[in-house]
Amino acid sequence: MHEHPNSRFPAVLLASVLVLVWTASAAAPAGNTSPNKAANCPSNLLRAKVMDFRQQAQTQPDTAFGRFVDNKAQAQQIFGPLGRTLCPTMAPAKGWPCFFETSVWSLDFINFNTAAAVFYHPYSDVALVTIWTRNGAGTTMSDAELLMGDALRNRGKPPYKVDPYWLRNHLPAHLAAGIASARTLRSSGQIFSSINQSAKGGWRSAFPALANAPTMAVNRLGVGVMFERHLTGLSNYLTNARLKPVRNQTHVALKQIRTKQFAALNQTASETKPQVWSALEKDPARWGQAKVMACVTKRDENNKEHTFVLLGIPGLPAFLMSFWFQEGATKTSPLVFKRIDLVDQNATYQSLDSIKKMTAGN
Repeated sequence: MHEHPNSRFPAVLLASVLVLVWTASAAAPAGNTSPNKAANCPSNLLRAKVMDFRQQAQTQPDTAFGRFVDNKAQAQQIFGPLGRTLCPTMAPAKGWPCFFETSVWSLDFINFNTAAAVFYHPYSDVALVTIWTRNGAGTTMSDAELLMGDALRNRGKPPYKVDPYWLRNHLPAHLAAGIASARTLRSSGQIFSSINQSAKGGWRSAFPALANAPTMAVNRLGVGVMFERHLTGLSNYLTNARLKPVRNQTHVALKQIRTKQFAALNQTASETKPQVWSALEKDPARWGQAKVMACVTKRDENNKEHTFVLLGIPGLPAFLMSFWFQEGATKTSPLVFKRIDLVDQNATYQSLDSIKKMTAGN
């Protein structure tokens, strides 16, 4: 659980901007890929392969690394060190599935034969850059690197902050997480689509600061701190006594969604918007299987406490569901379940400029 008692956000945002995020028109997955719709278009073929890699890495990471990584990278055993970077004190075999299950990603072509697929985990603010190269044997992953969010957004330049990007502003948590993903993947697209192919060092030439060994060491240390802090936060959510009513209500709400008890759920999450109910009713089995990915407490400008439980949707990593709980009548009364929100992070990506205008100064 992340607690940010000094953070303040305008309560009006809960009733305006978040609706814009969900009602934005459906968008293609974020990235700078070709719009060609032919099934055998190189970009679509690679996209399918990257999605296949991601799917397997959620349950069998070591098998996925062996299956999709080319011979040279296999010989270098690149994912062994990367696993220890992501989880320096925990088991990488447990960390990788969590990372891939709830990361959003983009695909950007560096040239005709080389593309960067960047997986971004907004809750920890950690990104995995994977480079895919096409040759006579097909298209395989030829390189990979873990970057702190700041290192990716700033082209490797310090300073790096271990406080995740989505927790640095005064926005409601689910909007902040969507914006973090959108901004980071936009930065990624701008970087990888503009790399000078003649530059020595290939794709890493876009991050000259990381060629400095101490700087890279700081980045890798930060990655481990941030990701393991995220995993610890999930454990704390399960044991924090203050959050017991939140955990119980979250469990009940997911069951009510799965069993289509929307009238009963509406009695508690009564401020949920009509378009959210409509979306939930169309696929209750899928939404009802959501998993808790993060929990954060913030305060509004009136010092009223708000707790957001953010949930990932199996098979739909671009979508984010949030349960919003508000401080009760007294400091000792339970948090009150107020509303369910849905965020389509693809739509957030497409609408980022409009959202930034509406949230300016926060």
